[in-house]
Parts: sequence; structure tokens; C-alpha cells
Amino acid sequence: MALPLLTSMYLGDRWEYLFRTEGDDFAIRAYGSALRDAERCHLALPVSDLWIFPKG
Repeated sequence: MALPLLTSMYLGDRWEYLFRTEGDDFAIRAYGSALRDAERCHLALPVSDLWIFPKG
């Protein structure tokens, strides 16, 4: 899945990345060990590591 990186924040031990779909219908948060460029990132989401929460 290719999405633009909206913002990233260093949490002290890891980076948090915020992505949003082009239709602005849902957001994806991901974590990693390095700062990423703000261009399109290619995400692979393993089923065992994927959590989905309903919109409130």
C-alpha cells in the first residue's frame, strides 16, 4: 500500500509515522527505528501485527 507520510514524531525509543488515505477515510499509524522522508511510503501490513478500531 503506497501512502503519503503526513507527519512523524520521535517518541524517545522509536519513530511514530502518521499516514492518511487519499480519500481521507482512515488513518494509519506505524512505528519504526528511523526518520522517513515525507514522500509516498510503501507499507506492508502483516495480519499478525494489524489492529483495526472502529470510528467513534
